[in-house]
Amino acid sequence: MDATLLVATTDARLNAAASSTFTRFPQEPQVGVRAVEPFVEPDDIPQIEVLALGGDGRLLPNTPVIVDIFVRATTRSAPLLTRRVVTDAQGRATAAFVRLRPGTYAVVARLGQSSSEISLYAVAPGFTGWPAAGTELTLVADKPRYRPGEQARLLVASPFPTATLLLASQYTDVLDGQVRAVRAGDIITLTVTPAMAPALTLDVAAIAPGAARFGTVQLPIISPPPLTATLSAADGPFEPGASVPLTLTISSTAPISPAEVMSVIQPETSGRAFAPSVFFEAPSASLRRARTPFPFEPLLINTTSAPLPTDPVAALAAPGVPQRVSSSGVLNTSVALPATPGTWRVATLIRVGDEVVSAETVVTSTQMLVLSPIVPAALRVGDSATVSLLIRNLTAQTRAVQLELNSDGARLASGQRPRHSLTLPPNSMQTVDWRITPDGDTPIALRFRADDDTGRREERETRIALLPSLRPTHPGTTIAALAPFTTTLSLPPGIAGVGAELAFAPDIYAAVLSAEQALATATERNVEQEASLLLLRIALARAGDAAERGRWQEAAAANIATLRTAQQSNAAWGYWHDTPPQPFITGYVLEALAAARDDLALDLPPLSRALVWLRNAESTTASPDLRAYLLYVQSRYGPADIATARLLLAGDLQAESIAYLALALPLDEAEQLQVRLTSQVRRNSDGAYWESRDATPVAHSRLSTTALVTRALRRVAPGDELRDSAVQVLYRGWSQYGWPTSYDSARVAAALLADGKARLQRLASRSLARI
Repeated sequence: MDATLLVATTDARLNAAASSTFTRFPQEPQVGVRAVEPFVEPDDIPQIEVLALGGDGRLLPNTPVIVDIFVRATTRSAPLLTRRVVTDAQGRATAAFVRLRPGTYAVVARLGQSSSEISLYAVAPGFTGWPAAGTELTLVADKPRYRPGEQARLLVASPFPTATLLLASQYTDVLDGQVRAVRAGDIITLTVTPAMAPALTLDVAAIAPGAARFGTVQLPIISPPPLTATLSAADGPFEPGASVPLTLTISSTAPISPAEVMSVIQPETSGRAFAPSVFFEAPSASLRRARTPFPFEPLLINTTSAPLPTDPVAALAAPGVPQRVSSSGVLNTSVALPATPGTWRVATLIRVGDEVVSAETVVTSTQMLVLSPIVPAALRVGDSATVSLLIRNLTAQTRAVQLELNSDGARLASGQRPRHSLTLPPNSMQTVDWRITPDGDTPIALRFRADDDTGRREERETRIALLPSLRPTHPGTTIAALAPFTTTLSLPPGIAGVGAELAFAPDIYAAVLSAEQALATATERNVEQEASLLLLRIALARAGDAAERGRWQEAAAANIATLRTAQQSNAAWGYWHDTPPQPFITGYVLEALAAARDDLALDLPPLSRALVWLRNAESTTASPDLRAYLLYVQSRYGPADIATARLLLAGDLQAESIAYLALALPLDEAEQLQVRLTSQVRRNSDGAYWESRDATPVAHSRLSTTALVTRALRRVAPGDELRDSAVQVLYRGWSQYGWPTSYDSARVAAALLADGKARLQRLASRSLARI
């Protein structure tokens, strides 16, 4: 990885700066280990903490680490106990073991080729079996360092049942001594005083009749800091790129002289360690660096290969411009947030004389108005289509908004106004529609703009592909037939002498292929459309021949790469890459990725964080229908949560939600849902269909709901006559423009090509007859 080292003065008189670019070569991952308590008493359970770092020094989340406990005296042919733990988002994990017999143990943490080892002592009254060489006496302190006023607890691993203990303590210029009588297994305590700083050295002798043991231990003492600082930000919310007022307050036991202040900003989820100190015993320099008293690595590494917000480290104080701190220790300043939404950690380093202290705060920036265009993937000359703009107000205040649509290559229908005014309550959304018609033979460019009453402006541009014209002049009727048939066409008045065009639908494979091509040629796709395109390609690969399968695998791999790019820092997905994450969209992407894994044997990116986000969303959402869908998605990655599914089925679920659970549950339980599915069926002249009763997280249509129920019936009741009738509805849903939406196309394709049968014989795509 290429990196740049930046060096600059903070002295305005010098105004000097330099930089150098170098290459950091990857190293093996590293693991550190420590015991929460270095010695445990009979009723204590050992708690072991581990820290995992990558070769580039970043914390490693969701990483398995093996922790072994060996009896120190054995040859380590096999561990006494083993635990496998997985690190959390901060690269840390805790392993809890069982109570141990008295003695000395070795604790080893393993991550790949890296390992770390510490000693662990189990204490019991009267135990004397401590290993020792010659006259050595082992002394173990309960903490790595102490503050004045704390009690230091010390294990004296004495091999004598009873002994006289001589303690000689030395700190600064003071030499003190004590005599105590101890029994094997006793823990001695000492009160730490300020005078003992910076360290207390203890020389201990355990004397018994005819024998003696000697040992030394040093206890670091942390003095009260002479310099402290706090950093606070003004109340938000803030937009990306906004200037955030900050207040830095410094307090010191000495007069505050002019202070040097440097600030940095990093994403909250950047993976860098921000803890003030990390006390781990570790074999490598990369872990020992974590002992720094500073909570971050400011301006040391600024990657040149990764744009915001992947790994930004941005200076807030311009080089050569000193930050002034008043004699009262208060500095009022500001920071410009990055131009992308996110949660940012702002940190400062303050130096007063020889003392250095740090302070930090967290600031969140978000788009106040989020615009999500909803447009068809493609149009033909002569078409008329509705384009919509979903606008969300993410603030806690009511917003008056002025909307405007400007377009190239299309004109508004008669009576349509390009501008609209609306009022958005806090945390609400509304949809505004326009009717447009292509106005030429070039692709259509739509530019949406929203201005609110605070002066904020949000803009979004999208394009619509323009397909060759089919010159339709009158609406028609779709007739589904699988064998030769005769029918009579009723033509509108005045059509005599004019050519009438009859469009013959292709076979199912060709119809799905047409939907795929229309979506693939769209100049801009949102996340839902990208996932739908992936599902269409999976269906085509499943139904096509061996030669085409490779083509669709390659195309699906491109979809997966695009979806990875759209994944947000919290591992979830929104309708667009820069809009807030949504549970349904995240589930839809994970559903499509699971299908790519199962049907095309494609490798998936790491998804554990996304699944954790989805499980949290499922457990907190109030909508039972959305929970049913998210449970189905989770079942694609592991066993279904049967208890929660049963609880949801006790309520009044919509047809698509029952279908999801029928696809997720074990077959013996899923078969019981056939009655509930058939009880919600409706019929018309086209056949049997199902539809949503209420608003759902996505615009479920009659087609998409019927397709989902068709898939569920295929699993729980393969011989049900309703399936054939429902398939006719799915056939009739196709027009010369395909199925209405990308989501409809994906659901119908999955239902009609679920068994992967070879395509039907191709029919002519269209023919022209004179009447």
